[in-house]
Amino acid sequence: MHELRLATGPASLDGLAGDSGCSALSRMRRGCEIPAPARLRNKTLIVQLVEELGVGRWTVEMFLMFTLGRPDVLPVDDYGIRLGYKMAYAKRTLPKPKALARYGELRAPYRTTASWYLWRAVDIDREKKKQATQEEQNRTRLK
Repeated sequence: MHELRLATGPASLDGLAGDSGCSALSRMRRGCEIPAPARLRNKTLIVQLVEELGVGRWTVEMFLMFTLGRPDVLPVDDYGIRLGYKMAYAKRTLPKPKALARYGELRAPYRTTASWYLWRAVDIDREKKKQATQEEQNRTRLK
């Protein structure tokens, strides 16, 4: 049986963001052992890591996606995901996490890929707005 033992080196914080990652470091030094992580479902890992590390669900979801490479994670509370959904589907308001979870059910087992596309929708929108602003500034200078 394999165990997940979170490392304490600087690279171990990949996927743990900001202050959450730093506060988790002291807990990781004491050790966080989870039996057979490959066999555990995402929901089980989220509950266990939140409890063991004392970090939030979002932090664990990022860890699952970017450190463990889990292909089926949709962080429904993430503002970028919610905004990306609003933009991609031309909604007037941000979706509630429950509605986004229903959307995610249709994307299983590839929710991580859906997450990347939703984040990218936000990036593309920002790039277009930035380009439009620069073009407007250039036109103003030419006058």
